[in-house]
Amino acid sequence: MDFTHRLDWPKSVKFADRLGTDHSPVGAISELAPHKDPPSSPGESFPPPDPPASLPNVSIIPDDTRSGTETSDPRKQFKADYAFSLYVTDTHYLCNALMILDSLKAVDTKATRLLLHPDSWAGQGRTNTRTEWLLAQAVSLGAELRPIQLQHFEDGEEETWFDSYTKLLAFNQTQFRRVVSLDTDGVVMQNLDELFSLPATPIAAPRAYWLDRNFLSSQIFLIEPSPGEFSRVLDRIQHHGKDDYDMEIINHLYGSTASILPHRPYDLLTGEFRRRKNDHAAYLGSADVKWNATAELANAKYIHFSDWPVPKPWMASTNEVKKNKPVCLAVEGGPPDCADRDAWLWLYRDYSQRRKRVCYPPPPSLPPP
Repeated sequence: MDFTHRLDWPKSVKFADRLGTDHSPVGAISELAPHKDPPSSPGESFPPPDPPASLPNVSIIPDDTRSGTETSDPRKQFKADYAFSLYVTDTHYLCNALMILDSLKAVDTKATRLLLHPDSWAGQGRTNTRTEWLLAQAVSLGAELRPIQLQHFEDGEEETWFDSYTKLLAFNQTQFRRVVSLDTDGVVMQNLDELFSLPATPIAAPRAYWLDRNFLSSQIFLIEPSPGEFSRVLDRIQHHGKDDYDMEIINHLYGSTASILPHRPYDLLTGEFRRRKNDHAAYLGSADVKWNATAELANAKYIHFSDWPVPKPWMASTNEVKKNKPVCLAVEGGPPDCADRDAWLWLYRDYSQRRKRVCYPPPPSLPPP
């Protein structure tokens, strides 16, 4: 399977060739240098790539604009009916969203790319801050910007900002027939447009296969936005339990009624590559299925970075990544099996390279001497 559409490799180089068809170690992968975001200051300047004249100011409850969107152009109709929803609450996650937008563009999604962001970012009238530069980049990658209101809640003695509730505003995007919500701390590996063609259902989500209990994952889910469903979600948010986050809200409302997306290939955790050799039954669906790291990585459509105790990739240091990388397995009479290590390091190395490419402008060209 060819992943050169995302990785800036020569088009003749296949994904399996980069990992090594014999599962042998790949030197270029082992020399890992994860990218850690530099601190940004309010006055930090970034050249804007033709930013929009103004950012749209929309209500938290958009009008239902499905009527009047009929068109004879199938691609335009698809874009009018369906959307991928990304949410961000700070510049780190805004950069993550840009990387998802870049991947969605690369895999040629026909759906709208919706970016939910704090309404405090709208109408700032500045184009030289990092936030404004990143928002302009999002627009250049085809994003439709939608300012939303973030909420604070008090629990006991501590006020907590439940950023993760922001993703549930996808239920309110009633201008679309169907919406796929994606967490931005992941990577889109292949086109996901087929999800919009699944049978009608208020919500379809994968099981959180890594948990011992029967629980839905909220890292990726398909919904049919409606005022009724959003009212249910909003009511649950307003009456949340102390330890309720977006995942708990989804499970409280839909845990026993949701349609199930197969987590294989729609919700693979990076931590799966760090499991013991014979500990993949939960992901594979059976203890009798043989784990093949190279094949699973090639078949995955969405991968979520989850590698406790390793921090998220934009925070992890090179030493933390190297210290926690999967080990190579001894093979009797042959070279060690390093497929898990190579696949895992490839994900972190690819993430670092794409973050530098997508989220940071190239240095200015110096005039000739």
